[in-house]
Amino acid sequence: MIGAASSQAYLYFVPNKLGWVSPKWAELGVPLYLSFAVWEWLASVGVFAYLYLLLVLLPADEPR
Repeated sequence: MIGAASSQAYLYFVPNKLGWVSPKWAELGVPLYLSFAVWEWLASVGVFAYLYLLLVLLPADEPR
């Protein structure tokens, strides 16, 4: 979440004429980590990995 917030704050406060994310960004040499979509995918993967590990690592029986 910190990465998403900092990348979007950078794009907001630094004057640029990038506009909406498009293939034009790659032509301009804009790094991929400035795209909010990258951070959305990373957050989704993190949530699903956390839920999977939670299911796998929980004990089958309650401890007594």
